[in-house]
Amino acid sequence: KPGGRNKADQEALFLTAIAPLRPHRVHTLPRDARAVSKAEDERATLIEVNERSVLRKAISKIAVEVMI
Repeated sequence: KPGGRNKADQEALFLTAIAPLRPHRVHTLPRDARAVSKAEDERATLIEVNERSVLRKAISKIAVEVMI
């Protein structure tokens, strides 16, 4: 079951664990198992498999933020 209480609990536990490291920012990536599986099977990049993939867009957004 995606989302829900368990996901919130896991996220809270993760944030508690990394708090002592004082990260400037925490990025979360969406799950896109279909695009990842297809890319692995075809030995291709996410953009080659599905340029509208939410995971690919999230990674691209993070890359732009890092470059600035």
